[in-house]
Amino acid sequence: MQWIELLRPIGDIESLRSARTYMQRYVAVPEAVWSGWIDDEKRQPGALHDPETVIYIRNLFDELVGECLSVTAWQSYLDFVRHVEHEGQEAEIRSAAESAFGTSEYLPSVLQRAVEATEFDYRQSQTIWLQYKEYLEQSIDQCNDNDNDDKRRALVDLLQSVFLERLGQTHAELELTFSMYSQFITKYMNASYEQHMVHANGIVSGTRQLCRKRDESEASLDRSHYSWSSFSAYIDMLKRDKQTPRKEILVLYERAIVHNRYSAEVWDEYITYAARCASEADLATSCQSSGLSVALRATRCCPWSGKIWGQLVYTTFQQHGYDAAAAVYGQAVSTHAVTYSMAEFSQVAIALIDITRLKCISQTQSQCESKQTQELFEVCETCLSTAYTFSLETADPMLHLERYSTSIVVGIIRNVEAARKMWLDICSSRKVCAEAWVLFAQFEETHGSVDDARSVYRRASQRRLDNIERVFSTWVAFEHIHGNMETMWSAEEVINTQRRVEWRRVEKMTGGTTVDVVIQSDAVGQVTEPAASRADNMDGSEGKVDKSDTLGYVKSAKRRRLGDDDGDGDDNINSEGGARSGLDKKVIFISGLPLSCTEADIKTFLGSPETVRQIEMLTNKDGQFRGQAKATLGSMEAVIAALDKSGQKINDSFVSVHVFKQHGHSQKAKGEATVKVSGFSAETGNKKLEEIAKEFGAAVVRVRRNQSGDVAFVSVRTQRDAYKAADVMNGSVVDGKTLSARVDRDDVGSRVPSGKRQTGEKAAKEAAGLTKVEAAETAAQKPSVGTSGGGSAMLVPRKAASKKQQPSKRLHLGQKTAGDSGGGKDGGSETARKQTDRTNDDFRRLFMGEGAE
Repeated sequence: MQWIELLRPIGDIESLRSARTYMQRYVAVPEAVWSGWIDDEKRQPGALHDPETVIYIRNLFDELVGECLSVTAWQSYLDFVRHVEHEGQEAEIRSAAESAFGTSEYLPSVLQRAVEATEFDYRQSQTIWLQYKEYLEQSIDQCNDNDNDDKRRALVDLLQSVFLERLGQTHAELELTFSMYSQFITKYMNASYEQHMVHANGIVSGTRQLCRKRDESEASLDRSHYSWSSFSAYIDMLKRDKQTPRKEILVLYERAIVHNRYSAEVWDEYITYAARCASEADLATSCQSSGLSVALRATRCCPWSGKIWGQLVYTTFQQHGYDAAAAVYGQAVSTHAVTYSMAEFSQVAIALIDITRLKCISQTQSQCESKQTQELFEVCETCLSTAYTFSLETADPMLHLERYSTSIVVGIIRNVEAARKMWLDICSSRKVCAEAWVLFAQFEETHGSVDDARSVYRRASQRRLDNIERVFSTWVAFEHIHGNMETMWSAEEVINTQRRVEWRRVEKMTGGTTVDVVIQSDAVGQVTEPAASRADNMDGSEGKVDKSDTLGYVKSAKRRRLGDDDGDGDDNINSEGGARSGLDKKVIFISGLPLSCTEADIKTFLGSPETVRQIEMLTNKDGQFRGQAKATLGSMEAVIAALDKSGQKINDSFVSVHVFKQHGHSQKAKGEATVKVSGFSAETGNKKLEEIAKEFGAAVVRVRRNQSGDVAFVSVRTQRDAYKAADVMNGSVVDGKTLSARVDRDDVGSRVPSGKRQTGEKAAKEAAGLTKVEAAETAAQKPSVGTSGGGSAMLVPRKAASKKQQPSKRLHLGQKTAGDSGGGKDGGSETARKQTDRTNDDFRRLFMGEGAE
């Protein structure tokens, strides 16, 4: 395109023609580019006087209306023909035009073609039809002499038939057409007006009902901005009506292509329907919508789609035979149109194998002979070997090519050993694909023996696959059909052992220390826990057992990470007041994603869609995608496979994959506690929060923030320090903002029995070794932190803070303050008791600033 734009100002017409022809051969040329091409040709000196130039321009218009079947394209074609007609008064120009179009009546010829091509465009077809009607009316008016009476009568009859045909077609201006027909009858057939109008009214009444349905669909197109889903619903509605002309559906597909030119899904459906209609010769010639012509256009618009190339292989084979179809396959591979993806290449390869099968069967009319079967087998092997030269990241998760090739080898060639070798090579090449091993085992179950299938399952269970649970569940179902008690127990033992191996490997990858509780099976459907495991279960939690099948095998054993306060909701069950344990191992965090990335891209990157339960696209405060996502996977094997993909690309961007960890709940050393702080200003940094906590003796380990940055987590060494830091920071004024701080609920809940919140915190403080006097002293020392002129942090006593920095009035129920300590031990206790006994009415008055008695 850029080269063409550089050549246009120079005026080198030969170079322009060469560049445009080359571009039109391989890619879809937009209508605007066609128009520019034709305009450059028409501006050439003496273009209309040269028959060859006129023929060249006419051919360009024919290609334009064939590539872009739209009313605007036909209108530009008609404008050119009218221009030639107007300039045709010169003998030389008229001679060139008649030579180019092959007839002296070239204007009505092009008008008829335009009407036939666009007559079912519901909204815009009236534009072309009116021009044809006006041309016929002008021709009738020119026949005033008596010598032309027969010609005039013939033209009147032709125009009447054109009107009646138009009244039977659905179009938006139906009522206007009916009104014009009434005027036509009044002018030329007034004597039999009533008879003609009664007949026309019967036609229009049926057309009106059809137009109402189409009006609703057209309104839906407007509301959806011409989306493919609305076009698809429109097309389905027309297909359900058996009276709908096929040309109308084809024209509607063309309208959908205008708005969805680069959608392989639209082209695929269009090719399929056009191929079915290709048997009707009039459709293939008038609408230029045969399956082959549509497929050729589709490959120029979507050259990356293997499905579209496969459709071109099929349609070429149907019309031109095997050799031409095989050449299409060679073109798709040689031009690297589909070699970027194994899944896309598989679609073309399946089409090649299919036409080879059809060729073999057609030659023998029954089963293939040895020569034909050898050719078919070689095609299958060649396609498979070519497919596995591409990246496995682009492989087809459903293995369509592999399934089809092996079924051909078994069902038609009848060579089970060759198919078995194919499956061995496939499993070896696909490496971590669990589906390949399952299909191999099912192949052995059907064409081999039960022992061979069981051997495949055993080998697959010992490999690192992307969905090992798929292998396990299929193996269990297999044993239910073909096994006995001994084989079922053996399979259960192997499955449980491999699950433990995988869990240990995952724990090692995530850096956690695990304590395994082995749950054994006493009988089918009965699961018990050994005494040694129950002795280790001191915190009250129990192993979680999934009895989803009658074997009762263990889906997940109990895991406990020592010193980790973050738990996995799926694999750990906490007792009341017990600590949450274990990392959420089924949730991963992906960063470095391109901003154009979608959930579908992430699912494709992670592998089989069945392994992905949920994807959350993380956004910033403005709601814009920030290049990070959180994915919940269905199994630990899927997590392992996802972690192995860290450092690979999604849409040319390298991504990083990690196990997801909630901020503020990262792994802590034994005894650590966390204070959750919120309400601070955007200018308040982590260092300032750390200085406040350290000011009153808290041994701060680190300060972190959540992903949005509005909550900070201050980790300290002990629970005692946590309550000190929380009491100091809660209600303090920092940078003009009042902080809210409390000990994290997970830390409180791990050491305090469930109950009332106030009582639990009080007991937790006593358990942490913080006496009532120390708590009161800490509360009295709450600071206000401002910034001096130089911007440095400055601790100011709460009472000395400016009025503007004073926090809102707060009610500390049940907490002894420094102002109440003057009454001695008994007085202090009495004051604390009175504060505790305050009612809701007291709280209301204090909050409203009215004071309390």
